[in-house]
Amino acid sequence: YRTFKNDQSRGNMIKELKSDKFVQVLSNRIKAKEIKLQKYNAIIQSYPESIDAANLNELIDQIEFAKEKLIKLEPKIQNLMRFQEVMGVKLKDFGEYEIVQQGAAFTDQLFKALKAFQKVQNDLTNVPFSSVDVPEFTSEVVKLRDETQELIQSSNKKIGMLDDMYERLCKIVPYIEQLVVLSESKMHIRHWNNLFEQCGQPNSYYAQIKIDELITLGVLNEKEIVKEIASTAKGESQLETDFQAIQQRWQEVKVPIQETSTKSVENLLLGDIDRLYSDISDTQIELNQMLLYPYAQGVRDAILQFS
Repeated sequence: YRTFKNDQSRGNMIKELKSDKFVQVLSNRIKAKEIKLQKYNAIIQSYPESIDAANLNELIDQIEFAKEKLIKLEPKIQNLMRFQEVMGVKLKDFGEYEIVQQGAAFTDQLFKALKAFQKVQNDLTNVPFSSVDVPEFTSEVVKLRDETQELIQSSNKKIGMLDDMYERLCKIVPYIEQLVVLSESKMHIRHWNNLFEQCGQPNSYYAQIKIDELITLGVLNEKEIVKEIASTAKGESQLETDFQAIQQRWQEVKVPIQETSTKSVENLLLGDIDRLYSDISDTQIELNQMLLYPYAQGVRDAILQFS
């Protein structure tokens, strides 16, 4: 036991003599990791001045790089914490590591939201309304609006781009119902011209019109007018489809001819045409019913001519 105590005493003496050297080495390693944390934090906290000026592909790549580096840094920081515990010193608790990680997750979510918003903005200002996938567009607007609101609430500082995106999205949301109604209405040029005229914008419609123009011209503000004309257009479209089906059916109808020993135009004999008369009568009733619909105006002349 005496030998053990002597060895322990000598060990403690050597530890005390070498302690400053070990602490210095540990301090240098901690400093190196602090510098790396500061570097990654600078990348994470670097925001472009505006949405339009942002190269989001490059920014997202930078954030992904920083996140990967932070993951690899974690076990090294844990080792440095254990070394301090073993040596009985408190040099650094690395509390900022978790803060930087949270910042990386926030910025990653922000830049990806901005990337999605650029697609929304492109559909809004550059893509003709007739070519926009309206269900996808409106769904993305609502989703981004909610995500942006959550980011604003979770941020501890004001971010201009974030506020700008939220404001722009909020300006689109009130028109979602009208956009969906118009996209489902199958409107023809006459319907669009009627809509613009009733909204106080005669001769303003053109085939490549964009969503932001519909907003700027005030067309989407007139919700009830939009619903009324869209409903008429939808009804007319269905009526046209039904009428075309009748026309197609009668193109395939053949007049019944009796079989004779000699076939020529002069001696053709009609067969039983009771069924044909019945079909004509039924079709006439069907066409008359079509003319009673309030949205029959677009096909009225064609129905009357056919009947």
